[in-house]
Amino acid sequence: MKRHKRLYFHFSETLKYQLEGLKVSESLGIPQYIAASLRNIGAVYSRIGDLDNAMAYDLQALKLIEDGEPTITLARTYSAIGNNYLNRKEYQTALFDYQKFVETSRPTDNKNDEAQALMSIGDVFREQEQPETARPYYIQALELFQQTSDPNDAHGIPGTREIGACLIASNSFRVFLAG
Repeated sequence: MKRHKRLYFHFSETLKYQLEGLKVSESLGIPQYIAASLRNIGAVYSRIGDLDNAMAYDLQALKLIEDGEPTITLARTYSAIGNNYLNRKEYQTALFDYQKFVETSRPTDNKNDEAQALMSIGDVFREQEQPETARPYYIQALELFQQTSDPNDAHGIPGTREIGACLIASNSFRVFLAG
């Protein structure tokens, strides 16, 4: 209980600073900045399990920027909304938003975001115990991560844990390793 109160305090402090950041973004009047601030506030609420407030802030961010050109902020807003739906186990709606995440990531040429989007789609299928359907998305994500990662990075390629879990769940790990 004591640890939970301490964590909640840190989130309430984080929320306070994010709300101050929103005021700064609003004073600048740049929709992308305002949307990013709203999404950050949504992320704080998501972390403490308040999915209703998280969704409200994420949808508010989307409303500001959805009619504009694809940007990293728009792509990541779709990701945040998809995460909220995935946490609610609303898989079809999460899948829709993750597909929008892929679509809006590609024109930005941000391969890491595109890979994360594909991995998120894989997560939807994995959560529904459909590892064979998830597997191609994880493999596509791995390929994109490999294109953008530093081979000398001691931490490895992002996403390998998720891909490994999917391959193991689908009994394909040995086949995958064999080539």
